[in-house]
Amino acid sequence: GRNAFGHAALPNLLNNLPDNSIPAAIARLGTGVAIVSGFPLMFAGFKAALDAALPSLVPSDIKKEEVIQNLPSSFTSIIFEALPLRTTLHLVSLLFIGFAAAIATEEDIGLVIEIIGSTIGCAAAYIVPSIAAIATKSLPTFHRRAAFIIALTGSILSICSTYITLQHA
Repeated sequence: GRNAFGHAALPNLLNNLPDNSIPAAIARLGTGVAIVSGFPLMFAGFKAALDAALPSLVPSDIKKEEVIQNLPSSFTSIIFEALPLRTTLHLVSLLFIGFAAAIATEEDIGLVIEIIGSTIGCAAAYIVPSIAAIATKSLPTFHRRAAFIIALTGSILSICSTYITLQHA
């Protein structure tokens, strides 16, 4: 951004573009479409995990009427009465996620992304490949010991970067 817009570049590059430009409008539209179409992909994994965990999370003797009674509004209860229990639980969980997203501020989301980046980045770059090397018996002992040191260093980097992120929050 700095090379294109100078030292006054805003963090969101789309905000640096002129308001009345057709290419800028296309770029903003493309970004919006990418964000909107990405959310169903993210929640598809959540739905699959919820389906897999549902038998252990929900007691087998629970009745859908008990779930509906605990919902706050009679209008909401009427909507959920026609749905199967699994669909009702999916919708209730998505409502809670939507509520959390609606009250979250940009700073809250930024902190979560920074923490995820510091942990998953170190795991992907150092820890997981090193664990795979450690588990490979065909590698020489020297390589497996070096992989252990790299995994340990990656773990320390992950902890330190998370600590630094939380200190600046």
